[in-house]
Amino acid sequence: MEASQSLENKIRAELTAAMKNKNALTVSVLRMLTASIHARRIEKRGSSLSSDLSDNEIIEITGKEIKKRKESSKMFIQGNRHDLAEKEDAERAVLELYMPPRATTGEIDEIISRAIASVHPSSAKDFGKVIGEAMKELSGKADAGEVGSKIKEKISSMFV
Repeated sequence: MEASQSLENKIRAELTAAMKNKNALTVSVLRMLTASIHARRIEKRGSSLSSDLSDNEIIEITGKEIKKRKESSKMFIQGNRHDLAEKEDAERAVLELYMPPRATTGEIDEIISRAIASVHPSSAKDFGKVIGEAMKELSGKADAGEVGSKIKEKISSMFV
C-alpha cells in the first residue's frame, strides 16, 4: 500500500465496515467524503499528469467539509432548526475522526514564530508570506482564521 493512499484506504475500509454494521450516519458522511475526493481527483486530472491525492489533500478536503457543516449548523440554529443543526454536528463529528490531532496553542505559537523567523517580514505587508509558511505545518491542525489573527498580532507588534 502506497503511503499517499493510506488515508483514502482507511476511509474506504471504514465505509465498508459502516455499511456492514448498518450505521446510516457514517455511511452517508463517508459516501459524501469519497465523492468529494473523487471530484478533486477528476479536477486534478485535468490540470496535471498525476491524479493521485496525498493525505494532505484529503485532509484539506475533509477540513472544507467540516467547515461547511459548522456554517450550516450555525445557520440552522439561527433559523431555530435545532434538529438539523444536530444532524450537521453529528456529521462533523464523523468527519473530524479523519483529521490529524489539533495543534495546541503552544504548538501554534511555536510554528508561527518559526514562520516569522523563516520569512523575515520587512513590513506588515508580508503577512501573506508568513501565514503561507505557517499553514504548511498547520494545515488541518489549526483554524486558519485563528492562525491569521495571531500572525497579524505578532507582525503588527513588530512594526509599530
